Amino acid sequence: MMVGPATAGALTYCAILYKTRRGRGGRGARSGAVSASQPATQTVKASEARARWSELLNAVARRRTRVLVEKSGVPVAALVSPDDLARLRRLDEERVDALRLLDRMSAAFADLSEEQIEHDVARVIAEVRAEKRAEQTQPAAPR
Repeated sequence: MMVGPATAGALTYCAILYKTRRGRGGRGARSGAVSASQPATQTVKASEARARWSELLNAVARRRTRVLVEKSGVPVAALVSPDDLARLRRLDEERVDALRLLDRMSAAFADLSEEQIEHDVARVIAEVRAEKRAEQTQPAAPR
């Protein structure tokens, strides 16, 4: 079956993504470990936050806690360290970049049916799996 350059490129991307994820320890493995030293989140009522403002600020500044402020049981605000805020901003930017990439990939497949895309992706994944199996069955090179 012949596919256009956009489809071939997207299928190659899918194969690379699949290989990369498999290489990190399994399907959907995430890069980077979650730090065990992340502060716990403390939930307080708005009235309590007002009364303990200085204490809560100090706890957040020392990275001992994050504070979720509730009003009538509904979360309305959070008190986090500047590092947490920077991390949140970075994650927001990464999410926007990922959505832009998905939009570009979707545009490349605009002329294909969903069934054809699924078929092509399944074929590429099967090829990658076959390559992996072949690599695993080859004897190790002598040292």
